[in-house]
Amino acid sequence: MEENQSTEYTGKCSEELDKLMEQVYGDKAYCFTKNSGLIDVNSRFRIFKFYDKTYISKKTDRLIGKREVRNAESADSRLSGTKVEKFEIQVVIPKIVKTTSKVYLISPYKGESLQECYYGKSKNNLTSDLLIKILNIFIEKGIYYRDFLPRNTIVNIEEKKIFLIDWENVGFYTKDDTNLWDISWETNFLLNWGYLFPVSELKKLIYKKLRLNSNNDKSPLITYEKTFKEILNINYSDFYIKKLVSTIVLEAEKKNNSFSTGLKPLDIAHMISDVFGNKVDVLFDMICYESRKNNIEIYNLFLEKLNNIFYNLELFKTPKKVIVTVLNEMLTYLIINFLTHSELKDSKIKKVYLEDMFNLTEKQKFRKLTNIFLVIFKEDINVH
Repeated sequence: MEENQSTEYTGKCSEELDKLMEQVYGDKAYCFTKNSGLIDVNSRFRIFKFYDKTYISKKTDRLIGKREVRNAESADSRLSGTKVEKFEIQVVIPKIVKTTSKVYLISPYKGESLQECYYGKSKNNLTSDLLIKILNIFIEKGIYYRDFLPRNTIVNIEEKKIFLIDWENVGFYTKDDTNLWDISWETNFLLNWGYLFPVSELKKLIYKKLRLNSNNDKSPLITYEKTFKEILNINYSDFYIKKLVSTIVLEAEKKNNSFSTGLKPLDIAHMISDVFGNKVDVLFDMICYESRKNNIEIYNLFLEKLNNIFYNLELFKTPKKVIVTVLNEMLTYLIINFLTHSELKDSKIKKVYLEDMFNLTEKQKFRKLTNIFLVIFKEDINVH
């Protein structure tokens, strides 16, 4: 297939892809199944062959799609061709396909991401030293790339290249910008790469080798942090909120060594966010934090039950509404078990918890349970 250098496919290529997109999004056989941690509940991704090459497509919004292509091109101008040890960094730049009713981003498939390493399906060819060197390149070149994660990193040993994908949410700054390394990026980095390397080792390399310090963070709250503050209805400084969120997320979604199979905690959280949005995502992290910190048996039982249900479902062929129902039931199960085994010190809370629960709808029950949980959570983390 001959490709022009523009950001979009045009002419005959565009016409052929228009028909192909209709075909692949109408057939579950093209679902993208090469990422064990991705449960594509919104049916956004497909993998297919076009002129004997394998491609990945992502359903997107027109403006978001243009932004991602523009970001990838900017990153490419700063990054591509950069050598790090024996590897060359290469930015994967997607192209836009516009059909009569949809917009897609299409990229050449470069192989399995490093996410497959913590699912035991491929070998990790990245050392922690090399990882930190790559991070340092982003900092030096003024690229705020919070999505530099295992799932967006592909290491090709034969070509000696490191391919980087997913440039939707990236910022570009001068290298002298002191806010480039902030608490949000640090948290995301430690959480995700902590599945491949010990978090303590990563911290040591970040602080001692790169001398990065997130304590200088003066950036505004991101959406997740704003939602966290709103749910708890607290009035603390942005810096304090960021530190608090970091503590909770790193505990709630960290690697669980008790289970070697099934979805990992951070990928379950990712799916919760895709299905329910930010508010439930934040609440889920709060519940997992409390469960893992105070009663790990409850959390492990939740993980076991959820993964057993998913094991018996063909997730890529399961309607979204079925997955939503399962997740709703499991969230209620987790919070009820946590409350049942928690020491409810306040007699008023006990009374509210015990009365009329069976006469409520599932939605009312979940709202009531959530309100009770938040009282305990705020007390535990000592915020008012």
